[in-house]
Amino acid sequence: MKIIPITLLFLSITVALLAQTDSKTDPRFQKFLDKIAASKGVTANVEPKASSNHFYKTYNDFLAGKPAPDILLKGPRTSNAFGSNVSYEVTKNDKSNKINVKDLAAEYWGFCDRFGNLFRLYENDSYQVFMVGKICQYVKAGECYGTLKPDSTFALQYGNDYLGPNALYSDYASTGVNGEIINLDASLNGKSKELEKLMSSHPEIYKALLADESKDKYVGVKYMKRENLTFKIQHYIKEYNKL
Repeated sequence: MKIIPITLLFLSITVALLAQTDSKTDPRFQKFLDKIAASKGVTANVEPKASSNHFYKTYNDFLAGKPAPDILLKGPRTSNAFGSNVSYEVTKNDKSNKINVKDLAAEYWGFCDRFGNLFRLYENDSYQVFMVGKICQYVKAGECYGTLKPDSTFALQYGNDYLGPNALYSDYASTGVNGEIINLDASLNGKSKELEKLMSSHPEIYKALLADESKDKYVGVKYMKRENLTFKIQHYIKEYNKL
């Protein structure tokens, strides 16, 4: 039987509590959680945005501020112990129900959570959108969560599925906002054959990516190898999208 370190268990519980849409946490404990969040650059209690909790039929509808009528996000993402059978609690036509992501994805492009962060619905899960362009960047909800900071970067935390079979989150990408979402299969040594394929049409970026051995350049903290990799991927996608 695998023993789970108590620090990881506490971190998972902490993140799960921070991620709740309708928090009923004791105010004294919530103050403690907010302090932890603030130390990571995360603002747990923010004013809702106009986009908060809304669903969108298309990405262009999101840009235009045209949410789908008669549906609102009500609760957090839920799944079984293996991260499958994912659903969200929503209020639709004045009735509250848990709806499977696969069914939501058949009708909506995505939604915004209570913080206004954008998520894309794709096949059997939802993906937080980190970057949009010719190539889009994502992390899968449940594995990892990013809170937008004032400098437009993300503070990353492991999600509710951290103690499941995917102990480390994955990075994802798509070609365009409607393209297939693929797992970049990035290893901790910073290599990703899938990302290299995406970059290969621009030789100068492709060459720079192959030569980049940085383990802490993109977050500035040498022990944050996993987070560094996400921001390293973001750097090259950003440079690609400029061309």
